[in-house]
Amino acid sequence: MANTSRRAALNERVITNWLASIAGIEGDHALSDTSCRGLRLRVKRGERLTRNTVRGAANWGWRGRDKSARIRSAAIGPLADVGLGEARSEADTLRAEARTKTLARGGATADTITLTQALELHYGTGRLKASTLTEYRRVVRIHLDTILSTPLIKLDPSTLAPIIRRVIAGSEGKRPAPSTADKLIKLIRAARTAVYAETLDERFLLDVTTALRRKVAIKPCQPRLHAVIHPEQLPEWWSATEAEDPLYRDFLRFLVLTGLRKMEAAALSWAEVDLNRGLVTIPATRAKSGRDRERALGQATWEILLRRRKAVRGSCWVFPTSLNGRGHIVDPKKAVARIEKRCSVHASSHALRRTFVSRAREVLEREDVAWLVGHAVAGVTEEHYHARSPEANRKYAQAAESAVLEAAGQTTTVVAPVMRLVSGAAA
Repeated sequence: MANTSRRAALNERVITNWLASIAGIEGDHALSDTSCRGLRLRVKRGERLTRNTVRGAANWGWRGRDKSARIRSAAIGPLADVGLGEARSEADTLRAEARTKTLARGGATADTITLTQALELHYGTGRLKASTLTEYRRVVRIHLDTILSTPLIKLDPSTLAPIIRRVIAGSEGKRPAPSTADKLIKLIRAARTAVYAETLDERFLLDVTTALRRKVAIKPCQPRLHAVIHPEQLPEWWSATEAEDPLYRDFLRFLVLTGLRKMEAAALSWAEVDLNRGLVTIPATRAKSGRDRERALGQATWEILLRRRKAVRGSCWVFPTSLNGRGHIVDPKKAVARIEKRCSVHASSHALRRTFVSRAREVLEREDVAWLVGHAVAGVTEEHYHARSPEANRKYAQAAESAVLEAAGQTTTVVAPVMRLVSGAAA
């Protein structure tokens, strides 16, 4: 409250100086009484005055007199800058007093505060999003753990440059991370600003980053993720999943045979499965389209769900991750890595979705594949008038599933003929 009253008094003093200076302007640039009232109103509200605040108030008074008020208000710019200089100086004093009180509460002084304490001071400003705060804590824990207890005043460029250099170039099996180095520089700069109201020799650190980016030979990483499993790789990948834990084996095969998104399948509950009708319902909360979506199943995927039903008695999840069944699969990264060791095919969950789409397009029309995987349809007519029953969609689901199984070298059983095949494709 004290700071607010001091700021209001400062604003009053600055606005008085402005008005006294502006009062001497004659002719078209003269401010009306309405403009003065607008500025006074902002002072009473305790608003923070900026150059645009003054221009806005001037426009308010001029608006009814002349449409060129915006141009005329530029005459106030230099006067606004003079006043803002005084305002900012006073604001810096207020912030310095607040920092001293905060340090005193933490039992530290500007000379003894450590990097950890300074960062917590910065985190406590409330200006960082939760996700940003989590990311900052992670990179600090990984890269700055050796200097967290060092007094902030002793962290000069000569101390920090080697750390930044290692992050950019990569070390101890870690990949080069120039963007992470930028985050660390921003954090250290913010920590010093929070304590001393001044930054480290920022130009030095930025020069280090720029120079290292140019000089360090960063080898391009080999792309490990296959955008899609090619037909010649599918038999090997399918065989490699056979040795996997039944839970992850069924989950990965379910993905490649349905083309569902990872979380559409991972969070699938038995309340969303109708084994009698051979349907699963993706609720609007998980569907990318934001609407409930029914997905018909082919024979092989139906058998996978039937097998899961017997294996997870008592759990509400189709793919639970614990014996008590309270949680479900989130990301099968470890299973993907184990399969990669067996067959040298590293296919992410989304790569399995792309694999399904690639094989399905060999036997189905594009819009039919879009209906199966939940993509946006081509136009308004398809969206609103081309409604199809689950039984009609089942024919397309079975055709796409059979195409994947055939490429994987597995025997297929087509339960119904496909009505619409791509021209020239075998029935």
